[in-house]
Amino acid sequence: SFGLSDRGSLIREALMYSYEKGCLIIASTGNTGRKNSSAPIRYKDYVIGITGLDPDGLKRYDGSSWSDSVMFAAPVRQVYSSTRVGFGSDTGTSFSSPIVAGLASLVWGNDPSLTREQVIQKFIDKASPIGDFVETGHGEIDVRSLVESYVDIHEKIIQSDIDSDGEMEQLKVEISTYKDTG
Repeated sequence: SFGLSDRGSLIREALMYSYEKGCLIIASTGNTGRKNSSAPIRYKDYVIGITGLDPDGLKRYDGSSWSDSVMFAAPVRQVYSSTRVGFGSDTGTSFSSPIVAGLASLVWGNDPSLTREQVIQKFIDKASPIGDFVETGHGEIDVRSLVESYVDIHEKIIQSDIDSDGEMEQLKVEISTYKDTG
């Protein structure tokens, strides 16, 4: 998650090398609220750009940038994460791109035989368009639907007086089991 001018093309060459080795390169688009043309995000042949999703889920977050490489939008506002001094909430596409990178890791980890293009296609297949395609690409990935294509999720509601106050509380439990797809 960074942006540079890349006057000497060093970043482009590194991205090209990684891409040729089969890497899936996911980068944040930035936080200026306008089109971003800095490196690495400007290299659309090698990079998948991730912009921020407005909390209402209907468009790009106003403070998030976009680029020619933007393919998806992910949560951006008040994302709970590690900070320099512990944990807390913050806003920025530096939090959006790791969400998609983690999802790519989950998909590829469940099926290492997939190519980079097949992983991207799975994202596209599970994405819902939002806002302007130029600014949000294919939109928001339906994470639950994507995960459920790999695992079976079983839900159970348990009622119990968990805190011993005489009132019954409900606890929703989700258990996932590997789905044999082959």
